[in-house]
Amino acid sequence: MTQSNLASRNRSDWPRQEFWKPRWVLGRDVRRMIASLDPHRDDAEITHLSLEVLMPALITHIGYASAGTRLVAVPRVADRVLRGGSGDQVVRPRARDADTLTFFGELIRRGHRSAAGIAACERIQRIHRSVKGILNEDQVYTLCTLIFLGEDFAHRVGHPCYTDAENEARFSFWIGVARGMRLLDVPETRPALLAWMKDYERRCFEPSPECRQA
Repeated sequence: MTQSNLASRNRSDWPRQEFWKPRWVLGRDVRRMIASLDPHRDDAEITHLSLEVLMPALITHIGYASAGTRLVAVPRVADRVLRGGSGDQVVRPRARDADTLTFFGELIRRGHRSAAGIAACERIQRIHRSVKGILNEDQVYTLCTLIFLGEDFAHRVGHPCYTDAENEARFSFWIGVARGMRLLDVPETRPALLAWMKDYERRCFEPSPECRQA
């Protein structure tokens, strides 16, 4: 796509829904689609093809569970998850997880640039405000888990299943979501964000009764 075409696109054009059309396609052809796209301009499209088409659903669920485990290693986050036994993930854990994964899928489908995507980001923040006690840095860390944990897991098992373009697109997409959510002090490069993530874990991870219960 030329720069003039890119400039002429409006929010309703993002992301391009042609990549969500039902069809049978080989994995190598999906890889070619990804290679033809720009990881910043087409971050939602690449993230969809990478995580929702190429990646088996079981791996996605494992990644989601791993991220949840890390999040509740922070006592104040565990407290908000539990909410004295009334939290959704205590009362209706399967439905709550299904809701979150569905929301992620819809957010990827709408993108963070479109009017629908921006509205979704605003809705996320309304939900967070209703829960109370969810800090800016805890939300930034949540996005870090979505950006880095799958990549880290793949390297640990010796199977780097994501290309550089997929990694960069995933970073670009969730950073775009962070802007839509109006999060503050979010590092703007992958190395800086990864360093921030490790520092957060050093500062905030701590054993607690709430963590163990969650």
